[in-house]
Amino acid sequence: MADESIRDYQQTIALNVRALREKRGFTQGQLCMATGMAQTTVSRIENHGQPMTLNTLYLLAYALKCKARDIIPDTSQDVVDTILAKREALA
Repeated sequence: MADESIRDYQQTIALNVRALREKRGFTQGQLCMATGMAQTTVSRIENHGQPMTLNTLYLLAYALKCKARDIIPDTSQDVVDTILAKREALA
């Protein structure tokens, strides 16, 4: 359940990035030019829900003329608890 929740969360972010990009009429290449990211990075974020740093999140939000919260979904407490538990296990 925990890993599935994280995957679902990441997939929602991926779908949000793609939807916002398409809404703005950008190709992946144009988004890459606007953010300075490699096209493989944008593709992985959109297609595989690749985790991203806060810096990447804000670069995308700036380029897509939206707020970061438009990209990231509301976080359920289960997802937060899972992420925190994984972080503690790694420490």
